[in-house]
Amino acid sequence: MTRVNLKCLPTLLALGLLLAGCAAKAPALHLVTLPAAPTSTSAQAPDGLALTVRRVALPEYLQSRELRFRDGAAGIVSWPGGVWAERVEVGATRELAVALRRTLPSALICESGCAEAAALRRVLAVDVVKLDIDRAARRLDGEVRWTLIDPRSVQALPPHGVVTRGVTLDDDSPEGAARALSALLGATADEAATAIAATGLQR
Repeated sequence: MTRVNLKCLPTLLALGLLLAGCAAKAPALHLVTLPAAPTSTSAQAPDGLALTVRRVALPEYLQSRELRFRDGAAGIVSWPGGVWAERVEVGATRELAVALRRTLPSALICESGCAEAAALRRVLAVDVVKLDIDRAARRLDGEVRWTLIDPRSVQALPPHGVVTRGVTLDDDSPEGAARALSALLGATADEAATAIAATGLQR
């Protein structure tokens, strides 16, 4: 019969618990991407407009692969079960540019510098200043500020605007939160396109 040194028993128990923890499966995480931003506008852009979409600015707490959000008194929390497939500001910029190509089909929309020879160049700066999710109410409250900039003078020019939306989450899931964010981006593309079309931009 093998004898066990009682002095070693705590160490053996701790080792057994460690091995059991390693053997247990980690919670499954799945990758979440932003879907296409829904839009409802198709406006006529000023002739020759080349619009560069600057990287969407987000609050620092959102700049993570984790699906983070502000949830009332709970503060900043991460949505369990999912992570962004890419940095959210990268996906948001791409989907905003795609949405703008639908809302301003006659304009040249770029995610980096547009052609220097374009007759009319502008830069669109978009700043997400609020992105709060109330999971109990299944609601996203967001605020986006957008500004047009003349790249020749680096000055803000009209038009500019603020988009404030309360979006209902169609599902209590990371994907539901992603769809709500895309809806906010789509509303921004609609408003910016309408304002740009209505305002005579000067070359």
